[in-house]
Amino acid sequence: MGSDPLLDDARHLLAWITRRGVQEFSRRQIFDGVRNQRITKVTDVDPALVLLIDHGWIQPLDPPPREHRSGRPAAPRYAVHPDAHES
Repeated sequence: MGSDPLLDDARHLLAWITRRGVQEFSRRQIFDGVRNQRITKVTDVDPALVLLIDHGWIQPLDPPPREHRSGRPAAPRYAVHPDAHES
C-alpha cells in the first residue's frame, strides 16, 4: 500500500543486476531477466532504466557502429556502476 510502482520496478531491475553480477547489459537482457506480470513488453523497463540512470546506478553506452544498413539496430546497452555490486 502506498508504494511507487516505478520505484518498485527500478529496485527489481537493480536486484537482477546485483544477482547476476553483470558489468554491462542490454535492454533485451534485463527484460528477459525481470519479465513479470507488470513488465510484459521490453519498453516497460524504460522508465525504470531512466530512474536508475538518473540515480547513477547505470550509464548508457554508445551503440556500436553499424557496419551494414540493413537489419535491426542493436539493443541499447548500459554499464553498471561498481557500487551496485558492493551492497
